[in-house]
Amino acid sequence: MTEDQSLVGAWRLVSYEAQSPEGVEVFPFGVGATGMIIWDADGSFSAQISPGSSSGDREPSYIAYFGRWELDEGGRAVLHHVAGSVTAALRDTTQRRELAFDSDGKRVTLTPPARDGAVAMSLVWERER
Repeated sequence: MTEDQSLVGAWRLVSYEAQSPEGVEVFPFGVGATGMIIWDADGSFSAQISPGSSSGDREPSYIAYFGRWELDEGGRAVLHHVAGSVTAALRDTTQRRELAFDSDGKRVTLTPPARDGAVAMSLVWERER
C-alpha cells in the first residue's frame, strides 16, 4: 500500500449502494446517506452512517461502531474488530471490507460480503483534508 493509499485519517461517505439479485440498485441507508469513518495510526477506528431520505416504508437506521482495525496480509481488505456498536449484532465481531483505492488515493471503496439478498454492496469514502 502506498502513502497515498493509507487509510489513516478521516473519510466522509460519498455513497452507499447495493444491487439486488435482480440487478436493481438499492440504497440501504436511503438516498443521500452521510457518514464518517476515522482510522488512526495506532489501530483504532470509529465509523458512523446517518440515513438519507427513505424511498420505502422502512426508515433506515443509524449505524455507529468502533474498535481496532488492521489490514489483511495482502493489504486488500481492512478488518474491523468491533468493540462497541449501536447494533448489538456487530459487537465483538470482525467485519471484513475489501479495499479498492482510486488512482490518486483520495477515494476508497469498501465492499462487505454480500448479505440480506444483495449481490453487491459498496461504500465509497472520500478523504477529508
